[in-house]
Amino acid sequence: MQELENLFDSFKKEEQSIDDLKSYIKYNLNSNNYLCGIFKKEDDSAAVFRSEVGEEKIVFVHDSYTQKRGRVYEFSDKEFDILSTLLKKTKLPIDCYQFVAALKSFNAREDDITTAILSAHREYLAEDLEGIQPDLIIPLGNLALKAVTKKSGISSKRGKEFAIELESGKLVPVVPTLHPFSLYVEPKFRSLFVQDVDNAYNKFILKENKFDGSPYELIN
Repeated sequence: MQELENLFDSFKKEEQSIDDLKSYIKYNLNSNNYLCGIFKKEDDSAAVFRSEVGEEKIVFVHDSYTQKRGRVYEFSDKEFDILSTLLKKTKLPIDCYQFVAALKSFNAREDDITTAILSAHREYLAEDLEGIQPDLIIPLGNLALKAVTKKSGISSKRGKEFAIELESGKLVPVVPTLHPFSLYVEPKFRSLFVQDVDNAYNKFILKENKFDGSPYELIN
């Protein structure tokens, strides 16, 4: 716990320490060598989501990390609970997705994130995505949408189709959806989340979705 607190203090003071924070989070948490996928709870709190990466590489991009009792997590307990419940209702196999933070920091608030900060963190996100080589990216909420696509307006852009090019030249489809906190406070949005994820999975992974009756809109 002290090591994490010291690292976080250093991160707040010196921008270059973001590499140390990223390395710590990715390689040292709970003595595991990956930070991704399946939901798993330890004790009474939401643990970092983990799974072996499957053949179908789907990446959910979330805002940033959260800290509780000296440990680092992807989401708050409330966000974890609703997200895990809704993902079980989708068609996604539990071994085909993982979670990546848009900002390698703690408790990022969109109002506090300047263009310069977002641009700096976008480089680290690009490194993560290049290493994973995903087949589908699903940003969760507006901050994640801006980090991935440089576009804003999650309410009007959720469920729509974008694409980004990785450094390797691979074109990856991007289908944003709502933030887990929005799903927690607004039950009416929950079916939209399941719909967005299933539509994206059908089209880009199963190659089945022709957008009939879906909310998709091709964005050039």
